[in-house]
Amino acid sequence: MNFSVELQSGQRLPVDERRPLLEQLAAQHISVRHSCRNGNCGLCDTALLGGKVRIAGQARSGGAIPLCTACPASNLQLGPLPRPAATATLCCQRLDSREHSDGSLRLRLPAGRQPAIAAGDRVTVAGIGRARVLERQGRELRLSLSANSEQSLLTLHWRETPKR
Repeated sequence: MNFSVELQSGQRLPVDERRPLLEQLAAQHISVRHSCRNGNCGLCDTALLGGKVRIAGQARSGGAIPLCTACPASNLQLGPLPRPAATATLCCQRLDSREHSDGSLRLRLPAGRQPAIAAGDRVTVAGIGRARVLERQGRELRLSLSANSEQSLLTLHWRETPKR
């Protein structure tokens, strides 16, 4: 049986009871923040404002639901969808390396983009092969990220430390 889901924007979409909502939203080009796809991480949790869903065979109505495992069991009304993680290609402005094991990389965002990171946000830094070498040596590479909204800058800091 087919149902519809109404998004907070007022947009109404057809949905199938046999497929998780996250999969169906993606098929309709609606991006939602997610990670695990098995209901454990909580990144795709969304408020169910109306209707019923099935999660692992159990019917639920109301409360927060994981879109990655929730299948519609009636017409639905959803609260705000979790926004997808932002991505940007950054330009290197300055590289400061006091030593091989300690340094920072200053990155300028493209024109018009402001850093939108908060404490606890997960940031993926690609291309750090040195971390694997250090791990084999009983050391680790610790990374931190700071943002300066006024100057549209992100600074990535690194430090090699003994593994705890």
